[in-house]
Amino acid sequence: KPQQITVTEGAAPFALGGSVTIAYNGGAQQCELLEEFFTQNGCTLGQGGATVRVDIVRSIDGAYDYELYGYENEAYMLKVTSSRITINAVTNTGVIRAAQTLVQMAAGWDGTAALEAVSIKDWPAFSYRGYMQDCGRNFRTLERLKKEIDLAASLKVNLFHWHLTDYPAWHVQSKAYPVLNQPQHRTRDKNDTYSYDQIREVFAYAAARNITIIPELDMPGHSAYFDRAFGFKMHTPQGMKIVGELLDEFCREIPADVCPIVHFGADEVRIPNAAQFVDFVTKKLQSHGRTPMQWASNRDLPV
Repeated sequence: KPQQITVTEGAAPFALGGSVTIAYNGGAQQCELLEEFFTQNGCTLGQGGATVRVDIVRSIDGAYDYELYGYENEAYMLKVTSSRITINAVTNTGVIRAAQTLVQMAAGWDGTAALEAVSIKDWPAFSYRGYMQDCGRNFRTLERLKKEIDLAASLKVNLFHWHLTDYPAWHVQSKAYPVLNQPQHRTRDKNDTYSYDQIREVFAYAAARNITIIPELDMPGHSAYFDRAFGFKMHTPQGMKIVGELLDEFCREIPADVCPIVHFGADEVRIPNAAQFVDFVTKKLQSHGRTPMQWASNRDLPV
């Protein structure tokens, strides 16, 4: 629910289904989600008809920005009348949040599709609002992932923790070691692998909804598939060499500008060279310009 809502009592709603002209001003970028909202509700985009004006402004009076590195100010102000919608936002992220509020408003309208005449001022209570899916254990198709991303976006979730590997399988395409993708080494979803093209597609789909993806390539724990494929464990000298090559390949295929953080698990396992392994993986990811992330729940692995 938005932070502040003022309903214009007795005012006619903004009817959906007609012609709409969207004007972007002050550095506002074209918003795919905003335009999809109108077309999916039967509107024709073009010249004439009702007006939607989008402006990037310096600040939203009364809104608070909980600053968090890597996350933009999300505050916006939305005003709806019978013939005009005005969106003011501090960043283009705020424009996306306003578009998501319009989706919610239309879904809650009783009768012919319309938007109630209101003034809304909104900002997040928390800058980091995430959810996680463990596709290493339970593979999800791209269609399913996109549906879940849409549902998360409608609730203004802004982070998807995508757990890609676990005991049953390494579900990421491996060009260097195709043996990892062979079904005989898997215990669940044996023929399912995300190609790099598919992974990039999911990243792009989430980014259009301003959801950041943090992929998790779990190591050295939850890696029984690795033992089955190679006959030795990840933390051995042979295993660390392969781990390094797998991370090199992933970082080459999924660029840092769309994937700045890579989670590598590092929990729920005891190994004799824990500090060495974590240091190796950390430096490998940093060499590719990534911020490494790990769970901090294991007393045997350093944070």
